[in-house]
Amino acid sequence: TPATANIVAVNNTQHSLAVTMTCRLMDLSANIIDQVSLPVVIAPYSLSPPLKLPHALTHPENPHHSCLHMLMEKNGQTLAENLFFYLPDKYIDWPEVKITRELSQISDKKWLIKLSSDAVARDVAIYTTNQSQLSNNFLTLIPGNDIEITAEFAEDGFLSNTDVAENTVNNILNTRRNKQAFISSQRGRHLK
Repeated sequence: TPATANIVAVNNTQHSLAVTMTCRLMDLSANIIDQVSLPVVIAPYSLSPPLKLPHALTHPENPHHSCLHMLMEKNGQTLAENLFFYLPDKYIDWPEVKITRELSQISDKKWLIKLSSDAVARDVAIYTTNQSQLSNNFLTLIPGNDIEITAEFAEDGFLSNTDVAENTVNNILNTRRNKQAFISSQRGRHLK
């Protein structure tokens, strides 16, 4: 964990893994502030030895504006990734986020939804106007890392951008902060 300045990688396969662990300190627009790459070999069904991270990655100057993006890579392919936030959600200064979606029909009842964002979007929840089974939901988007999910419907039909919506922790917390700021400003006006 970053609080202890160590990370541990997990191998849940029957084969030994020789991988690179890349840890990136990023701002919430996914601009890399600092990073380190560590080679590691993990025995089958085991944990790596603890990998010590530099102080700059474990104690960022602006924890309310940054996160730690960790990647396990082999031959340029990402095998696993994780995003660590240094503070609880309510203390992070979440940026306004614009999520872009592209829809394409796979079959009469199945659609592909490709999502991208211009900032880190935490806990993105996807909603469709018609009941559907989503292949993934409640995910985190990082700029430059598009995510594809499928939506499968009970009935044949057409899916348009107006039939799909998202909500994020960013939007929920920013809306609450804006309401609280408005209420505070109104209280101040009435006291004068």
